[in-house]
Amino acid sequence: VDTGAGLERIAAVLQGADSNYHSDLFAPMLDRVADLIGRPYDRDSEEGVSYRVLADHARAVAFLLADGVFPSSDGRGYVLRRILRRAVRHAWLMGRREPTVVGGVEAVGEAMGDAYPELAQRRDHLLQTTRAEEDRFLATIEGGMARFDELSAGSGGTIPGEEAFKLYDT
Repeated sequence: VDTGAGLERIAAVLQGADSNYHSDLFAPMLDRVADLIGRPYDRDSEEGVSYRVLADHARAVAFLLADGVFPSSDGRGYVLRRILRRAVRHAWLMGRREPTVVGGVEAVGEAMGDAYPELAQRRDHLLQTTRAEEDRFLATIEGGMARFDELSAGSGGTIPGEEAFKLYDT
């Protein structure tokens, strides 16, 4: 019978943690994110959400890539791309302008590689693919922010809908 409890929930309960993210399953990923960001994880801060998103999404990216999913514009690949880009966005909001998710993916492999050997076996693929996708999206963000600055300069705070859609879509 599937109770819906899940590994993380069971671990959190058994460890007396107040959240799935505060169990030992997520600790290595949260620690790596803190190292990359350069600030300690503070669960009660507003930024704490971004740390958790980065840790959780790095884990999802690692497992999707290990299962043979590639970032793309449709199907499972689109889900992977959106997860990875959401994580990059959270790192961006915390001031990161270089690949960050790849470090989280590496921490996932280190923490879970014994239990999930495909993470260790496909390590190079996971890191290379994550870094390439992250680099591409960071370049897209840079270009989009430059275009936004152009559009908003002297616009009185209004950007034409067509341009706003293009920024969102690309």
